[in-house]
This record gives sequence, C-alpha cells and structure tokens, in this order.
Amino acid sequence: MKKALYGIVVFDIIIAVFSFFALLANSIILACLSLVGSAISLVPLFMLIQCLDRIDNLEIDLDTLRQKFRAHEKAENGIDPEQESRIFHDAQLPKMESQKRWICKKCQSVNKPGTATCDSCGARYTFDSESPAEAPLTKWKLKDNEKKRIHSQESN
Repeated sequence: MKKALYGIVVFDIIIAVFSFFALLANSIILACLSLVGSAISLVPLFMLIQCLDRIDNLEIDLDTLRQKFRAHEKAENGIDPEQESRIFHDAQLPKMESQKRWICKKCQSVNKPGTATCDSCGARYTFDSESPAEAPLTKWKLKDNEKKRIHSQESN
C-alpha cells in the first residue's frame, strides 16, 4: 500500500513539474499557482503515508506488549513457560471406547465393541471410525430411504 502511495506521489510531482513549465510560457503567476496547488494536493498523501507508518509501529508495540503480558501472567500464576510446554506435550489423550463394531481407518480391519485401539495395527478409535451402515441415520438419510421405499412399492 505504501509503495503505491509513493508511486502516486512521484507521479504527482512529475505532473506538477511539467505543468509548471508548460504554464511558464503563458504566465508566471499561473505557473506558480499550479505549483502551489500540486504541492497542497501532496499533503494528504504524505499524511496518509505517515499514518500507515504509525499503524505499523503500533502493531509492533502491541505484539511486544502481548508477549510481556503473557510472561507476567505466567509468572503470576507460577507456571514456568518451559514447564507449561512439557505439561501439554506429556498429557495423555483420553481413550474412547467403541459402543459398536468399528472399522479401522488405517488398516480397514473390523474390531469388536468396547475396544479403544485396533487389534491389528494399534490405531486409536474415533467416532468417525464406525461403519456407515451402523452409524445413526440422519433426517436426510431417513427421507432418502423413505423415497426409495415408496419408489420400490410403486414399481411393484
């Protein structure tokens, strides 16, 4: 964005210089007025560039303040940042046990209900591991099944 604004400023300066020399042949007063007018038109562009620089500086300051705040917050709670990362790394995920037969996504083997890991490859059970036939029917699937049943009755 700033590069585009700098390009507009340079283009505006070039136009101001050409218009000054073009109007200089007619009248010195018009040439000076043209130069002053183009200089005044550059003021908002420079102000916009300055505001964009300030915004960038504020974003950098905000990031440093957030980091300092987190460090103070952790120090207040008594948690060392290295210890905190180890806590999250060493945490065990809860094991889910299946209620029905399920198909392993990794090796495609069928496992019995009440197991948390695959018998053949050791992959963990997830809710989406249930076979589609055993998964509960949604309203959309029920409507499709009803349409198929009605269509099959009509064809008979």
